Amino acid sequence: MAKLEQASALVEEAKGIFETAAEEERESFDNLPEGLQESERGYAMEQAADKLDEAVEAMDDIMSSITDATDNLEEAIA
Repeated sequence: MAKLEQASALVEEAKGIFETAAEEERESFDNLPEGLQESERGYAMEQAADKLDEAVEAMDDIMSSITDATDNLEEAIA
């Protein structure tokens, strides 16, 4: 169980990093002039932020799996 707790903490940390990176990328995109937002560079920045959001969602899925595994182990021990 200690390893699952360690994994959970690391996933939470990674999720926070992805969230911060996504916010920073969106802020950078939002601060671009409209013409640059519609450019290839702007499109790439927007896509990067979207992919970072997907990573955050994946971290949520991983956390759910860790919780399920922990619950199953606790039931097996009880």
